[in-house]
Amino acid sequence: MQVRSVELRVAADRLRQGAAENLRKAVTQLQVPERGYGVEAAFDRYTTAAAYRAFTSAVEQEFRLLEQAARELADALDRTADDYDAADRRAATRTGASATRAAGGR
Repeated sequence: MQVRSVELRVAADRLRQGAAENLRKAVTQLQVPERGYGVEAAFDRYTTAAAYRAFTSAVEQEFRLLEQAARELADALDRTADDYDAADRRAATRTGASATRAAGGR
């Protein structure tokens, strides 16, 4: 079975540079209100920033996990492409050797 490993590598690059990188940027954006403005100022004496912080912390953790998963999947696609390329080289070597013998060569 012939597999086009280039397509696997393209998908891996898209995952790394598209999905994973955008998730990393989203985490950075989640941190802007707290770092840039101080969230406490948005709340009064009757409410606190605790619920907001709990929510953003949970979302940040989810984004980090998704980023890690995207990068790991991209790495797996690259390894799979490498394995297919190696299998194709081995098959070509065996096929080439068999063809030479069949033609009367050594």
